Amino acid sequence: MANTKEIIILGLVLFTGVVLSYIFYSGPFVYFDDNYYIFSAHQMLQGTFRPNGIPFTVETLTIASIALSFLLFGYGPLQAALPSLVEYLATIVAIFFIGRKMFNYYFGGIASFLYATSPFVVGYTTRALPDIFTGLTVAIACYYIYDAIELKSERAMFLAGFFIALTMLVKTAGAIMIASFLIGLAYLYAHKKFRKYKRMLAYAFVGMIIPLLIMMLYFYLLTGNLLFNLHVYSMAFVNIAPTT
Repeated sequence: MANTKEIIILGLVLFTGVVLSYIFYSGPFVYFDDNYYIFSAHQMLQGTFRPNGIPFTVETLTIASIALSFLLFGYGPLQAALPSLVEYLATIVAIFFIGRKMFNYYFGGIASFLYATSPFVVGYTTRALPDIFTGLTVAIACYYIYDAIELKSERAMFLAGFFIALTMLVKTAGAIMIASFLIGLAYLYAHKKFRKYKRMLAYAFVGMIIPLLIMMLYFYLLTGNLLFNLHVYSMAFVNIAPTT
């Protein structure tokens, strides 16, 4: 249960984030990737959306979050940017609680403040892009990873795996987070201290499998290809950077 000091610290950081978002408001860039996400979100609401060869059309949860904002509040640049702003504030909260869990609420306040005032982050809070959303899912996963290791909690490890895999539905490049998580699980398994918690590690795999199965089913139903998003990404990178 948060005490008064914790609420005040977190409230001040959130207020700082809102003020910075207002001062440095940019809104979606029409001539950048934002345009693809907004257009896809509009199609999703019209029932005409289909993922295609453009990589931005396979960022399912990012498109869905913008579509939800349009559905609730109507069309407009502010509505398109609103999901990123909400995700930004939610990430501040997640980082605060990670810091508090690891050390204390003062550390949580400093960590969340550093995130809230990061120039890169502030520059993206009012854009229609998946970057802030990706940070949120990873932050939540980190919270549960720490919980799982400290408490030897199967439930926390399941949720850690779930949110790590969910990152890939926000941004396909989130596959690198899944790879990193698997490396971490391999390290824990190799560690004598954790080897006896094999069941806990199994829960992590189950947590990861659920979002990935949903993702593959989604793309199979719409395109006939279970890994359509990975196929699109691989083709895009080959076309953009043939020498690499």
